Amino acid sequence: MTETPEQPKMTPAERMARARAARAAKQAGSVDADGPADEAAPSTEPPTWFESREREPYAFEVMGLRPIRNFSTGKLEWEVPADLLELFDQNHFVQNCRVVRKP
Repeated sequence: MTETPEQPKMTPAERMARARAARAAKQAGSVDADGPADEAAPSTEPPTWFESREREPYAFEVMGLRPIRNFSTGKLEWEVPADLLELFDQNHFVQNCRVVRKP
């Protein structure tokens, strides 16, 4: 059996940067390692919405995503694209339940 060298594990920040770069390349219509962008199927999954659990006096970004303030509740809301959902679920604010999925 041949041994393959292990690839170093990427940090969440590195994975997010790679996902952003891939998304930017697809929007620009450039060719990436997977092939031409026009051959890639667009994500048909709708975005997932998250909100702050409590009223927040100040807006804060999570993973570079800016929130929208819901003035009727005083909570912050984030629209998370399907390709960043797994990484967003691993974020510190989500893990500590400061930010939760919107029902």
